Amino acid sequence: RILDSEFTDTTAVIRQLDPVGPVEIVGTVRGPLRDELRLLGESPLSEDFGPFVAGLRAEGEARLDLDFTVPLDTLGEYRLDGALHFLDNRLELVDWELPLTGIRGTLDFDLDALRARDIRAQGLGSELTVDVARGDSGGTWITARGRVDVGEIRPRVPDVPLDAASGRAGFTV
Repeated sequence: RILDSEFTDTTAVIRQLDPVGPVEIVGTVRGPLRDELRLLGESPLSEDFGPFVAGLRAEGEARLDLDFTVPLDTLGEYRLDGALHFLDNRLELVDWELPLTGIRGTLDFDLDALRARDIRAQGLGSELTVDVARGDSGGTWITARGRVDVGEIRPRVPDVPLDAASGRAGFTV
């Protein structure tokens, strides 16, 4: 166990002892999504993923598949491949006061990037689709698509004159 989650089907192997080789770990973590986000934000992975998960509050069960290598001495290099599976979760983007519910899909990651296609969620009274990709300059690009009712947007942008607007509109952010 780690936090409130369980490791399942996990193996750790050190293929060489003299000189000591890296530890290779393959496994699955199942439990509350908040645990999986804490693993990304409070472990040695925090340097790469801490800023991404810092502003998130999570609910629901999730699965995290990991395949990584950690050098124990001078042999080997760090390596990481992972997949975070959203299983009807709820995430709140705290700074934006934006809850996303019914999240389903997979966020893949390695030491260089986050990737996802067609993660589905409900937010702003609409079905949303989210893609995550590495940008050309190395940053992370998050693209959200959906249709939103003006009534959902009006309180979030009080300085924009939407009094005469009504209905729904498609958006891509």
